[in-house]
Amino acid sequence: MSELETRMIAKQDVFVISDIHGHYDELRKLLEYYKNGLILFLGDYIDRGKQSKEVLDYVMELVGQGKAMAIKGNHEELFLDFLTHPLLGKAYMLGTGSKTIQSLLSITPDEYTDAVLVAEKIKEEYSEQIEFIRNLPVYITMEEYVFVHAGINPHLPHWNDSSEADMLWIREEFFQVPNNTGKKIIFGHTPTFKIRGNQDSSIWQSADGLIGIDGGVGFEKQLNGLYISKSEEKRVYYVEANQTIQQK
Repeated sequence: MSELETRMIAKQDVFVISDIHGHYDELRKLLEYYKNGLILFLGDYIDRGKQSKEVLDYVMELVGQGKAMAIKGNHEELFLDFLTHPLLGKAYMLGTGSKTIQSLLSITPDEYTDAVLVAEKIKEEYSEQIEFIRNLPVYITMEEYVFVHAGINPHLPHWNDSSEADMLWIREEFFQVPNNTGKKIIFGHTPTFKIRGNQDSSIWQSADGLIGIDGGVGFEKQLNGLYISKSEEKRVYYVEANQTIQQK
């Protein structure tokens, strides 16, 4: 993973968002707050919601304009795996990825849909988006901060020796143990209401520097945004699914 270590940014104002899951309208409402600084997207742009194409294209646009940086989530990996092995990934096409395919191709796949033809059609029509996803890093660092989709392996001597699989998929093994990295780790992947075990989808923080920001908009909860200024001022914004922007 040495090549990914170059995804290091200088200390600056950042606005961090994760797990948009095809909720383009909520993303646009949340970004009504955005005035300056760098937007950091922590993965899972697609699946579950109805507007995966719009979300992915908008994230690409912002990255291309230099307004944002983006990393890969596990749902982007599932999508790429389906394109590479469509027969093995047919469960993705019929389940988690069905709304993504509907967004991209305007079809609703069923058990009789030819997965190979679907994958070929996507590769034919969306080569630019696929290349963008393939080249996404799996983490970004900013001085004492690590921005990652799922987390890191806390049992390794050095956090950045974590595998890509850990950074895309890890859950309880990461956030239920002490953070001894000396870093503040901001992550998505596991909705905060699941971390807490209740219905609270606000941003979750541990006493030792873990910050979970997935508000579960993919489960019709809310989309969270965490603003961190260069001077360490923090503000939290959120948009409830199908609702308007809120500030805390």
